[in-house]
Amino acid sequence: MTTLSGLAQTALARAAAATPTNTYPGVYVTEQPAATKPIPGVETGQVLRNTTAAADLHVGDALNFVGHSPAADAIARFGDAAVKVGSSFQQSPITSAASRFGVGSIIGKVKLAPTFDGPPILGTFQQQRFADNFAKLNVFDQARFGLLLVQAGSDHERQYLQKALAAGHTVDEVSTFADEIRGKSDAWMQQNLRLTGNANGAAGLSQQWNDSCGPATAQVLRGEMDPIYSLSMRQGDTDIHAVDPRPNATYIDQIVGIITGHPVGDHKLAAEEKSILENGGGVAVERGQAGGAGMNFAQAFNSMTQWTGVTYIRHNVTTDTGRKDALAKLDADLAAGIPGALRISSDDTNSGGHAVAVTGSIDGPPKQYVLHDPWDGKTVYVKASDLQAGNIIPTIAGWTHLTDVYSST
Repeated sequence: MTTLSGLAQTALARAAAATPTNTYPGVYVTEQPAATKPIPGVETGQVLRNTTAAADLHVGDALNFVGHSPAADAIARFGDAAVKVGSSFQQSPITSAASRFGVGSIIGKVKLAPTFDGPPILGTFQQQRFADNFAKLNVFDQARFGLLLVQAGSDHERQYLQKALAAGHTVDEVSTFADEIRGKSDAWMQQNLRLTGNANGAAGLSQQWNDSCGPATAQVLRGEMDPIYSLSMRQGDTDIHAVDPRPNATYIDQIVGIITGHPVGDHKLAAEEKSILENGGGVAVERGQAGGAGMNFAQAFNSMTQWTGVTYIRHNVTTDTGRKDALAKLDADLAAGIPGALRISSDDTNSGGHAVAVTGSIDGPPKQYVLHDPWDGKTVYVKASDLQAGNIIPTIAGWTHLTDVYSST
């Protein structure tokens, strides 16, 4: 027989036995018996059967969290096995646990919570990746994760917790992350849990070495998919927008910086970029210095596959048809919440070039792509019609021409 911890049992008991006067903000329950208390995150509409109170509560769209995701299992995991929150979560063993404590099932559909302007917090690609990773957890870690969702202060917090698990982090790591973001505003999370921004010209990550545009773009791509990584980079560096690699920082300097809360410039960011670059056969020199060398961009991007879940492939685009087909693949990725990348240069034959990330698109009119340029460390909007013609307008880092598009396989 599977049992839950005292914490889980307490959460259920509180939801089932507290008086109706101690309601939670934003929770609306009709026909509520005096012996019960609404559950956080539940709104009017569907039915929660509480066998302890022997009454039906009419509640909302079954935990108005995230469509096709087991975020609703924060409560439903303590209901019976009949709970269905997406096809991947019909038979998890923990769904029956709460029936042993007198709580039945939640029946309803789960709707995608509204998000801020920009890419989705949790796109369909990461929803599935979350589902897969959640299913691999043992029953007790599933319960622990469910309680983290219950304790979260907003739908956006819950989505970022799911996103962290989708990126491959352990429940212990997600638990620490949950404590760091609990109660934070949507604006704070948008600012700190990514490495780029939404607005045209918004400041974000800058490459720390002369030829590390590929590794820096890889960092942006991972940052779009892994909020724990983004937060650690922002906390571990003085200013990710500044260029301050501190190549001579000692290990003791770094430890002191962590202890005191005063990072050693952008050494953490720079050290990772340098490692990726040198592992790819490149040479890291400070910006503006001679003697550096770049690396294969796809290799750089795929150094993050463990966390992004994405393997990128290169589409060399030298014709209108080639650009149209490759951008269609990019559009499909963006629609699923997968960022992409471009290689830009002066023309199709130049061996020199520059990598930029593509984090989203704007329907318009006119339709525009949202790029992140790691050289200037800024967001740049480029019209889709210009990219389709092979043009980079405005010029980015001195480059004017689109040569390659990188999409998922």
